[in-house]
Amino acid sequence: MYSWPPNDAHFVLLVLSCLAVIAIGSIVSALTRVRRAEFARLEKEVKELSEEIKELQAAEQRRLLMELNRPANVEKASASQ
Repeated sequence: MYSWPPNDAHFVLLVLSCLAVIAIGSIVSALTRVRRAEFARLEKEVKELSEEIKELQAAEQRRLLMELNRPANVEKASASQ
């Protein structure tokens, strides 16, 4: 078919093909890193929100317990004012 060494056109096509493969690999690698970073950021935000929710639930439970344990006469006095 072709004799060795390849002529200039084949060599140029080979170099361009290699560059294309390297470029595609670099793009895919960069996109994967971006996705991982975005996922890590979202995971961190979810953890922070979860902690905030736990704190709010604890505060609400304390408020509810204080309200339930309040004596009835204090409620009547505050209602009449």
